[in-house]
Amino acid sequence: MKRTLILLLQAAAVLLLTAACQADLLTEQDETLIPDPSAPIELSGSAPIETEASGVVTRADGDRLPFTLYAVPSSSSSWPAAPYINKVDATLASGSGTARAISFSPAAYWPVGGQSLKFIGVMKANGATTLSSGSVSLTAGKGEDKDVLLSNNFTGNKSNHSGSMTFNRLMARLIVKPGADNKQVVTCNINGGSSSATYNVLTEATSNQSGTYTINYSTNSDSQTYYLIPGTEISELTNVAAGGTYKGTIQLTNNSGANTSFTTTAGYSYTIEVTASQVKLTITTNNSIGWENGGDINLQ
Repeated sequence: MKRTLILLLQAAAVLLLTAACQADLLTEQDETLIPDPSAPIELSGSAPIETEASGVVTRADGDRLPFTLYAVPSSSSSWPAAPYINKVDATLASGSGTARAISFSPAAYWPVGGQSLKFIGVMKANGATTLSSGSVSLTAGKGEDKDVLLSNNFTGNKSNHSGSMTFNRLMARLIVKPGADNKQVVTCNINGGSSSATYNVLTEATSNQSGTYTINYSTNSDSQTYYLIPGTEISELTNVAAGGTYKGTIQLTNNSGANTSFTTTAGYSYTIEVTASQVKLTITTNNSIGWENGGDINLQ
């Protein structure tokens, strides 16, 4: 009798273990990222514009904005070794609105198990760029290749994928120009913060800041545009010379003449005006503007 009871208990244990293994297997199968060939992924999106005539983005790729497309499970807290969509060439149609068509090749399909995906797109104002282990490189300087745009805010699955990919700028913009009443050649330096950094598209954190970017400006150059890594504090100009006379360090002032400073924020634009008359040198900055406003990058 005792032997029979032991055998029954052993058999029950085997059945319980088998059921548990099957449950685990079903769970694993539900969570696998197996594409459903009957459910193609279709995307749309939008990107901001540069509206100033002096800053119009000139492109040679017609009426579409090229970018690099990625997708990872929405639950990912770190970049996976094999993203669901990995480094695929894509384009965003020009025009207006938030639902402009996105084309990419090869085609991709929603996971059969219904798992949600987070879509990531990265571009520069003058063309596509790529990620490295889930991070994009940021470099301070002049030129549209420094203007990096990222979309990492759209998540969807096979049964619920309304919405679109919205691209936002990762850099801040600084415009330095002579004031309307400037009468002398002024030269100066501006501390532009870190020269390089990386931005993690999942944690949305900037790290690995290194180097120092120094702006060398002359009013002989008229208006100049610089792209700066966010978090750069600017309160003064150094090594200032006006009309050949060395002035040293000059504090920024606001329109009321009081000393001021600002810290750059991604997607915002700042302007410094340098004005030297025969008796006075003034360096003023206005309020920041939302650089995201406007619509589309102007393609010419």
